[in-house]
Amino acid sequence: MDTTETVKALAAKHNLSPEQVRDALDQVLCSPAFRKATSSEFGQLTGEGVIVFRERGASLLGELKHPLSRLLTGELEKILTDAATAAELEHWLPLHKTVVKARIERISRNGDLEIVLERGGVFGEAVSEVIARCSHLKLSDRDRMRLTPGNSHYFYVEKVQAVRCGDAPASIKIDLSRVTPRLTEFLIRKEMKDKKVRFKCWKRVVGKKNYISSAGFIPKEAIVAAGCELNERMVVEYVKPESAPHSKRAANC
Repeated sequence: MDTTETVKALAAKHNLSPEQVRDALDQVLCSPAFRKATSSEFGQLTGEGVIVFRERGASLLGELKHPLSRLLTGELEKILTDAATAAELEHWLPLHKTVVKARIERISRNGDLEIVLERGGVFGEAVSEVIARCSHLKLSDRDRMRLTPGNSHYFYVEKVQAVRCGDAPASIKIDLSRVTPRLTEFLIRKEMKDKKVRFKCWKRVVGKKNYISSAGFIPKEAIVAAGCELNERMVVEYVKPESAPHSKRAANC
């Protein structure tokens, strides 16, 4: 297999462009691991393989070495995996600070939820998925008792990042939450369709009650739906001109 075919094969394997693969190869050919393996200063790609350059006096001499496929190392695989992760991360970053509805895959021993997030393609098909995590510290006591694998619920996306553990390739990490007031606001807004009303969840006692201040009318069904999803009470305070008293509405699931 010549260099061009090898690059194409690696690009297909890691879902990268040939240019990204060549950039990764350039990193490997200048790396300490490559110099140690070949006793050289650096390497350069050619159509047939790699030319290895050694320091001899004051000049660098090219010397044709093994085909490229024989010089693929674990370091190259790590760089390519990192590049693929970085490219994939770009597709997940738009989820940051949004609310998603997703299925609970499993619950860990310490109570953390593992959530399946899917990324859709042009025609609505699932093109990739990642396992996100909602820490047990980001759940209410009621959530810990009632949320079970197989069911879908709403989560606020707190973090989307690439992380690395030791020398292993980087991977995508997505952290979710069920305790932020922003989730309360989203759930109410979702039920109001296109109705424009200014409101804010200014205080949330997780697992018990939400306090919402609104400048306009919020339909009861929107309040009830949000309360049912969170299994919490919703107390809405309608803000009116100072000359008039405030009115309140409370709803339970």
